[in-house]
Amino acid sequence: MQSDKISLENVNTFAQVLNNESVPEHLKQIVGYISGWIARKMVSVLKCEVCIKSLFTSKKLWFHKLISIKDMGGLCYSTESVFTVCLKSEYILKAYIKENGLYFTRNEDIVIVKNRILKSFVDSNIFSELNDHAMAQTPTLNHRMLLLKAVIEKYVNVRLHSEHKNNPELNKKSKRQKRNKLNLFEGH
Repeated sequence: MQSDKISLENVNTFAQVLNNESVPEHLKQIVGYISGWIARKMVSVLKCEVCIKSLFTSKKLWFHKLISIKDMGGLCYSTESVFTVCLKSEYILKAYIKENGLYFTRNEDIVIVKNRILKSFVDSNIFSELNDHAMAQTPTLNHRMLLLKAVIEKYVNVRLHSEHKNNPELNKKSKRQKRNKLNLFEGH
C-alpha cells in the first residue's frame, strides 16, 4: 500500500533526525510518531486481542501532534505505555552510544542495550491495563512482559536500522560487492 510505504519512509526520516536531535520536545514528537508505527506493525505479530487493544488509544494525546500532521489515514495513535517504552528506549540507546562511542557492530551491544531498557521497567506500572490479563497466565508466558520485550525489540531495530543506514563507516561495500559486476560482465 502507498500509505505503508510513505509511513515507513517517514519513520526512517524521523529516526535519522533522532540521531542529531537535541530539542527534547521535537524528540518526543518523533518518538510518538514512531511509537504509533510500531503499534501498527505489532498487530500483524500479536494474536491476543487484549494485548492488541493495549497498544492503541482513540484519543489524541500530547505526543500525537506529528501523527496528526502526517496522517493520511494509515497511522495509529499509540497508548502512553507504548510511547513511554519507546522514549525510555531512545534515552538509553543514546546514553549507551555516548558512553561507548560505537555503532553497535557487535550483537552483544544490542543485547546489552535491550536488557538495560528492560531492566529500567522492572517494578514499573507500564501496560497497567494488562494487570488482570497477566495474572491469568503463567509467569513464563506473561503477555505483559512479552509485549514489553516486543516493543523494545521493534524500537531498537528501527533505530539501529536508521543508524547503520546513515553511517558511512558501516555501509562500506566489500571488495566482492564492488567487483561483482566487473566479474559478471567480464565477457567470458
